[in-house]
Amino acid sequence: MHPELIRLGPDGPVLRTLPIVYLLATVLGILATERRAARWGIPPRFLLHSAIVAVALGLVGARLLYALEFPEDFPRWSTLLDSRRPGFTFMGGAFLVTITLGLLARRSGLRPATVWDLYGTGMPLVLTVGPVGCLMAGCCYGIAWSGPPGIPVTYPPGAPAWLEQVALGVLPPEAPRSLPVHAAQAYYSGAMLLLFLTLWTYGRRRRPPGTVFGLFLLLYAAARFALEPFRGDERILFWDLTTAQVYCAVLFPAALGFWLWRRRARAGSVV
Repeated sequence: MHPELIRLGPDGPVLRTLPIVYLLATVLGILATERRAARWGIPPRFLLHSAIVAVALGLVGARLLYALEFPEDFPRWSTLLDSRRPGFTFMGGAFLVTITLGLLARRSGLRPATVWDLYGTGMPLVLTVGPVGCLMAGCCYGIAWSGPPGIPVTYPPGAPAWLEQVALGVLPPEAPRSLPVHAAQAYYSGAMLLLFLTLWTYGRRRRPPGTVFGLFLLLYAAARFALEPFRGDERILFWDLTTAQVYCAVLFPAALGFWLWRRRARAGSVV
């Protein structure tokens, strides 16, 4: 586990692994979709500017939704700005970014659905690379691993999984490593890679605007819902469902309806 990528001196500033990995993942997502953006009539300048806005608002939206879900994790509003505190909900960032991209597209004379398609193509690549940072930081860990199948991983003292096991009394405080847990980050990364390849292939043919984005939302909701039981750090909301599963249960039918609607959209649609 390497939560700190670079520390400049004993008491100097720290470059944390998680944001650096997600920054690199975002750059890869932009580079991967650059040629497709040109083919779909999206100017490179708009792609760059909108990506900067998307990253900033994505972090804000993800942080705010998490704080609304679990206010006890943030005793003061100022702690929202503490980069050492974990806690981001992807759905919050995705919702805010989707609305903002639509407004930016309209303002630039572009079709919002086409811009959403482009981001729906690149986002799974970001979500493929990003969990590597989660694995290195120790967050988003999995449930206890009791044997094959699955990928086991252990964490050093001080890691979230180690702390939880000590708090539950299943691990002695002097233990040098945690008990094995599922590498949930790797499962998620693999699912997002398959999603990226699926959407990249699906988008190679000319499709009605908005269908690539709709399919992204549809398949993401299904994959995330299915993988949530392997997460050890998620909290149950009700009916043995995690918060993310509840969001996905709402998102899936909405995404299905959006995808079917866009498949029937006419070429001259303003969306």
